[in-house]
Amino acid sequence: MLRPETMHQVSIIVAKDELPNLLSYAGREQMIHLMTIEDEQLPPGATPFEATSLLSKSATIRNRISALAAALEQVEVQPEKIEAPIRNIDELALFLDQETSKLEGSVRQLEESQGKLLADKERTSELSRFISGLEAVGMPLGTIGRSGFLVTLAGECARESTVSIQRDLDELTYGNLIFVITHSAERTQTFLAIFPRAFEDDAKQAANALGAKVEEPWVELPPDPKEAKEFADARLAEIEDGAKKIDHQRELLTSEYGPRLKTLEYLTEILEARS
Repeated sequence: MLRPETMHQVSIIVAKDELPNLLSYAGREQMIHLMTIEDEQLPPGATPFEATSLLSKSATIRNRISALAAALEQVEVQPEKIEAPIRNIDELALFLDQETSKLEGSVRQLEESQGKLLADKERTSELSRFISGLEAVGMPLGTIGRSGFLVTLAGECARESTVSIQRDLDELTYGNLIFVITHSAERTQTFLAIFPRAFEDDAKQAANALGAKVEEPWVELPPDPKEAKEFADARLAEIEDGAKKIDHQRELLTSEYGPRLKTLEYLTEILEARS
């Protein structure tokens, strides 16, 4: 049966780093009922405890550390023994932020390199398939490249701009153009254009003027179909070698940073528990 009891409002002043322990104990023992006090009612020298700020910091750090673990494809390792200010949650949050930033620099470079390599692989594979397709229908590259090397220009544009881009490129190159749509989405399309190298700058400017996002053009694509296919295949082989080097670098980073990352995960759990 519930019984009415007289309650008393009390003020408790405690060191900030000990406040989580106090709140945990008081809540567990059901000793006090917490309420918000307006700033003007605080005793001189006291400041409100910004729990939400710490919770936000700990959640952000947790997400960053999780992203690092995923990027390094971390396996179970023994945590590294490091000195950390676990008795002060503000200092612990700052420590975790700084330590995480140190690891993020190297991992970010690895991820950027891998992203560029994957994009290059996709583009090169499209070019290889494209050349094979042209040969299959009896349309060799030599029909537009008799005067020298060719340029490939890949880009993305709004669906309604594709026809205009193709028309302008065709006019600029005097009809010496092979243009194909490589992918279609709801609002955008990606394209691949091949034309003589002499029109490289004008073609890039024309595509940009119509709102297309174009990649850096590939130059010196041989006009001979067989040589062009060999050019693309050789590039794919280079990309595979680059991918192996990135995988090896990832293994080295995992070996070097894995134990420290595991410790940071444990420290983040402490920060979250005390926030």
